[in-house]
Amino acid sequence: MTRIAPAVLTLSLGLFCSAVFATEPLPFKPDFFQNNYWRDGKAEVSVFEATEKREGLVRPAEVKHIVVRETFSGGRPVKTENWEEPGAYDVIKLNQILNVPTGTYGFYQMHSGFWRVDTGKLIKFSMASIDSCGNAYKEGRINGGRLNYIASTYWEGMDRVKFSTKLTEEILFQDELPLKLRSLDWIKAASFSALVIPSVIGSKIDRFIPVKADFTVALSPGGKGFQVTMRMGNEEEVFLFDKEYPHRLREWHRADGSALRLKSSVRIPYWRLSKPGDEKYLK
Repeated sequence: MTRIAPAVLTLSLGLFCSAVFATEPLPFKPDFFQNNYWRDGKAEVSVFEATEKREGLVRPAEVKHIVVRETFSGGRPVKTENWEEPGAYDVIKLNQILNVPTGTYGFYQMHSGFWRVDTGKLIKFSMASIDSCGNAYKEGRINGGRLNYIASTYWEGMDRVKFSTKLTEEILFQDELPLKLRSLDWIKAASFSALVIPSVIGSKIDRFIPVKADFTVALSPGGKGFQVTMRMGNEEEVFLFDKEYPHRLREWHRADGSALRLKSSVRIPYWRLSKPGDEKYLK
């Protein structure tokens, strides 16, 4: 690491993400993002019964996933106020909101991922982590086969971090899987391999060291849905999805003991439902 300015670090991590890895094209279809299902002005809001591992223990947690279509500016990857501006394009956004009590304090975290509707490719993510010790913010923008990353945390040596690194076509991000896997070509996707970058949900900076992962796709027990199993070394994660479109995530069991189980899912314009009592829509 080279300090280039007070409290600003620039890291050179190109070797981490440019590992040689031969595979067939990944079996995802942009059709999932382009479906008119997402064009009705509503968001899909899912509430999960959850456990999350924090401070070495698996704890009960409150988790929500919000999926909604919105329009990005043609100049910068941010939501535009004018959807008719030249170059504007549509994205699908997934907000993962986690509230994890931990004794006398807790963690409140949100990860946002953004995929272009026309390609189904992840183009941006951001993550905010708030706990009783401090705040952290991270953002990654993906363009032209490169990841441009910034982070600001309360940890020594990590207060201001910035770097750029090359990505390969085979790389997936663990945090995008709850939505990205819903865009699988379920007819053709029996098994495939990819490089997966571990979760960035946390208060420290990320190294973006990809891990080879093997995926298998099958009908879930009982045949009412799809089961995706991801194996990374000795670790395994299991996702269960509805069989019918939009293939909602039903369960997610992670290697560290964390888990999500769908409690309720509704389609609502949640940004308009801020009055006392509107929480009834999420029950």
